[in-house]
Amino acid sequence: MSVQLQDIGPVKKRLSVEIPAKEVARSEEDLVRSWSRTARIPGFRKGHVPASVIRQRFGKEIEDESKHRLVEEFCNRAIQAQGLEPAHDPVVEEVSREPGGSLKFQTLFEIRPKIDLGTYKGLVKVETPAEVTSEDVDRALESLRGGAARLIPVEPARPAQSGDVVVADLDGHVIAGEGENFKHQGVLITLGAEDTPAPLTAALEGASPGDRRQAEVQSPQDSQRESPARRTVRYDIIVRELKTRLLPDLDDEFAKEIGEPGGIAPLRDRIKADLQAARRRRALSEAREAALTRLAEAHPVEIPEVLAEAESRRLLEDLVTDLAGRGVDVEKANLDFREIREKQRPLAKKRAHGLLLLDAIIRKEGWTVRESEIRERVRAEARAAGASEERVRERLEREGGTQALAVQILRGRALDILIDEASITT
Repeated sequence: MSVQLQDIGPVKKRLSVEIPAKEVARSEEDLVRSWSRTARIPGFRKGHVPASVIRQRFGKEIEDESKHRLVEEFCNRAIQAQGLEPAHDPVVEEVSREPGGSLKFQTLFEIRPKIDLGTYKGLVKVETPAEVTSEDVDRALESLRGGAARLIPVEPARPAQSGDVVVADLDGHVIAGEGENFKHQGVLITLGAEDTPAPLTAALEGASPGDRRQAEVQSPQDSQRESPARRTVRYDIIVRELKTRLLPDLDDEFAKEIGEPGGIAPLRDRIKADLQAARRRRALSEAREAALTRLAEAHPVEIPEVLAEAESRRLLEDLVTDLAGRGVDVEKANLDFREIREKQRPLAKKRAHGLLLLDAIIRKEGWTVRESEIRERVRAEARAAGASEERVRERLEREGGTQALAVQILRGRALDILIDEASITT
């Protein structure tokens, strides 16, 4: 085998490979013998078809299959001989062979950059999270209480005021920017709420059922776009009803209704513990992120385009999933996905860089994943999803098998080694 390596760039390579004629002939002979054992041809017993007949009847198929096998085998051998680690399946180019001669092909691919790791353990100390106060617990309880509130008509009748819920029909006209006009009936608008645009609140305060109001709302600048252009919508509003929220009492009965049979005191204890655990998780996450950033700054490498592209796809999938979860019809949202991907490119490259570093740590540490760890992770995912372990494992197999889960476990272990967990005291 003759191999020539061409550097297209720091991580982009082209291999030119020539497979000797005798290897090509041997491969074809092996295939002829295999086909002669299985081919069914009238006039010949199965397993006794002469090689000459096989070549005459199936010569093109044998040649194509031989080329495919040889290219795959010798491509892998050539890459290993050069000590390269492809970041993806190589793209095969220009396969050619003269009759009776050698087989030549070229293959193009990107490689994972070699990373000589310096210090990577305990790079960042974890900030001890602030202690949860009774005021924090009170705010959490009020949030739970608000979620359990019932909407009741405003009685006695009066004009709308801050905190009321206005039931209204909206006729939206886009007067600036992109988008289509729309109509919605029975929309619930909470006056003064954070997610209610201020012009809507201003227009509806003092309104009564049957009133018609109008408001112009300028949408926030789209964080997914570079363009500063915003959309302005004129709302023609018909007020149908006024409602107010009836909050439940913060007592033992309320605690039981939301799943705490012991009453309000144990509920407060549970909320405090949950808030403290959430703060600790956030502190750990922020420390891991800071440590990975510091590690990346100390180990600059060329990022393979294919890895950056894979992370771009994941970021876009995350965005679409998030929008769908918030009730946004993605197909009607007029999103410029090409522009979004371009804007997210730096983050995608940063994520790809981080994964390369974590994988380098895994190799240096020589870690492996035990089957018991896989089973425990499957159990945890099943508990979180409220599904059976069998169903979760089936889903994992469809999405790439438990190997992908093992990679997640190892990368999590590598993230943990970056920080000094001993520095956290709560």
